[in-house]
Amino acid sequence: MEQLRNIELFKIISKQWATTKDICALACCKETKASEIKKEIAFQIKSEGKAIPNSRVIPMSRLIKYLGIDEKRIVRNAKLEAEILK
Repeated sequence: MEQLRNIELFKIISKQWATTKDICALACCKETKASEIKKEIAFQIKSEGKAIPNSRVIPMSRLIKYLGIDEKRIVRNAKLEAEILK
């Protein structure tokens, strides 16, 4: 699995909802593992008594927390990449 550039990561983490494809990109995994992650996060949300409006997505904020992603680093490095690519 190919590592994405920070600009691409920023575009993904800026979304409100994460799809299986987004999970694959952020977790550097295949679809099977991404589906497992999505199911686990969905289960956590449902066990808190909350609902998810669509079974094909999960809240991006929960995925970021689950994966331990450093949002500030991605934003900072995406800005630097954008400057370099100008």
